[in-house]
Amino acid sequence: MEKEALIIVDMINDFVHPDGVLYVQESEKIIPFIKNKIREFKEKDFPVIYAIDNHMKDDKEFGLFPKHAIKGTWGAKIIEDLFPKDGDIVIYKRRYPAFFGTDLDLLLREIGIKKIHIVGVVTHICIFYTAIYGRLLEYEVTVYKDGIYDFDEELHNMAISQLKEVWGVKIL
Repeated sequence: MEKEALIIVDMINDFVHPDGVLYVQESEKIIPFIKNKIREFKEKDFPVIYAIDNHMKDDKEFGLFPKHAIKGTWGAKIIEDLFPKDGDIVIYKRRYPAFFGTDLDLLLREIGIKKIHIVGVVTHICIFYTAIYGRLLEYEVTVYKDGIYDFDEELHNMAISQLKEVWGVKIL
């Protein structure tokens, strides 16, 4: 059986906790789904990878969004309900795609992963660009509709449509 990996994107306090700087309202609704996916992947001995925002204090992204997920702060920590367990992998990212400027691609190739499954927030930003980068790097990509969330329903639906129709991402 071919190994697959679960990539959990940006399930951090600044996005998912009501006190977070960029709280995505009601995003906590996807936590039970993600917990089930984590369990499924661990039962198959497939890797669980957290790709999380982790910005410098003066990051250029703050020209577009308020300061958030600053390295070493509460806001940049993975939410308590999904905190990584032994054997889980954490990738720190400073841009939207989990692949950009990180060693995620190298890691996946070293452990023989060809299929990635993506859950987390925000659909039209970090989920979208992580899935596209994955396709550009020739991974088979699946995104779970019940495991992603966005603060804008219209952009959420547009991103899902684009991923499916233009990029060949499997939407379940």
